[in-house]
Amino acid sequence: MSSIVTDNDVMSGTSKSPKNNNIDDNLSDWETSIAPENFKTLLLTWNTHGESFDDINKNDENIVEQVFNEGYSSERNGDMVIVSLQEIVELDLDHILYDSNNDIQKQTKSWTDYILNVMNKHVGDETDELEKYIVLTNRAVVGTYLLILVKQKHSEFVKEIENEDIRLQRYLGGTVRLGNKACILTRFTLYGQSFSICSTHLAAHRPNNQERIDQFETIFNEAWTSPTFVYAKKINRHDHCFFLGDLNSRIVERFDTKTAYDLAGNGTLGQDDILAKLKKLIKQDQLYCLMNGVTGKKETIIDNEENKEKAVETIATTTTNDDDDNNVNNNNNEDKNNYQQKYIQYLLKDWKEKELTFCPTYKLNLKTWDEKKGYKVDKKDFNKYAPSWTDRILHKCLDAACHENIYYKSFELEKPVSDHFPVQSIIDLKMKKYIKTKLELERTRLKSMSETDMKSSLMSIGNIDWGYFNFCKGGRDGITGDADDDDDNNNNNVTKGKPQVV
Repeated sequence: MSSIVTDNDVMSGTSKSPKNNNIDDNLSDWETSIAPENFKTLLLTWNTHGESFDDINKNDENIVEQVFNEGYSSERNGDMVIVSLQEIVELDLDHILYDSNNDIQKQTKSWTDYILNVMNKHVGDETDELEKYIVLTNRAVVGTYLLILVKQKHSEFVKEIENEDIRLQRYLGGTVRLGNKACILTRFTLYGQSFSICSTHLAAHRPNNQERIDQFETIFNEAWTSPTFVYAKKINRHDHCFFLGDLNSRIVERFDTKTAYDLAGNGTLGQDDILAKLKKLIKQDQLYCLMNGVTGKKETIIDNEENKEKAVETIATTTTNDDDDNNVNNNNNEDKNNYQQKYIQYLLKDWKEKELTFCPTYKLNLKTWDEKKGYKVDKKDFNKYAPSWTDRILHKCLDAACHENIYYKSFELEKPVSDHFPVQSIIDLKMKKYIKTKLELERTRLKSMSETDMKSSLMSIGNIDWGYFNFCKGGRDGITGDADDDDDNNNNNVTKGKPQVV
């Protein structure tokens, strides 16, 4: 399902940008960029394991406030905040099909209100209002949630907001489609540069790596392709791209599960030689292998005639005529999967992830964590639940040098409420220069006027959209008009108000 605006968007609507033919080059304002050179973005992903917001913060423990304040420490004052949560409700049939008690909307509101208050509490009451955060968008599909906050001083330059939701479904019996995983996307332009943000929850369990690859392909191929969108541009062809959530990447199946537990230890960094052990385990991560072109298969090295004869003999003793058809089908499936993996590697080749220097964030053993930290070891599902880095944050920019990930860690809760730890990142974006357009200069002046003075002034400047100024004076909780802006001089990718199709 796709949409251009939603009721939950504080900043919504689509701006068309007629070409500017009346620029006064002598204005000093055109010589200085108003976009910050460094645009700091705080990102967080956390699978809350079906626990409600109230249950997580019971007994006034303020766990969510700990995650945002202590987790980001002195670096928490960002220009934009992106939060991806998964399983904010239980993934049962009611929430997948009906949500009869409206739980998803209730949880969305609780999380949004609290996070907004926490971030603005840090800003302080005496700070300029423009330094406080506002909600750009917030919504959830099934249990997957996305929240984007921006500082109010940047909100005036946000345009062309579009949203899309993709349910990642399975076929049951070839006819019925059912899925409790989803992908939530939002994109917009800010200071003339395009942003694409994806919050997702992919298929679970260690053996289902191929299904996750299928879902990657679905997201990259289907996102932003609807004819209802203002412009057509692939998810990874925006100036700034973020892909975060519970990607459910596991340890490759061929790797011994017990060894994985030994290398991960008790799940915290307070262990001897833990970083050296983690480096060995990281190379067995499915997403690491996918992004680095590692197939994860043991290949027979044929470097002389003797090895060649042994290989032929082995194949002959393990293949019979009865198995010929099965072998052909298996080979075809294997070729298809190999081709698909190479295609996904191509799609992900310019995406970045800072080195993993924290312990696997899943699967924490909640039952005995207070007495003995560690991961869940269940004999029945021992192989399926090896400790893994399921929670990830990927980023990409068209200019390869414009992103710097300065912080990438998990927040090790003293009392975990989920079998996942939250994962946090701070990424510095190098922004391009942006010069205020003439109409934006007028907006700044008019917003401080009374309504009477504003109407009088509008008579002298002609065809400016009056609805925009009502929108600005109303606390930015309305919807803009269709056409009011003039910014072609700032965005080289804009033709007649719309970025070119890529």
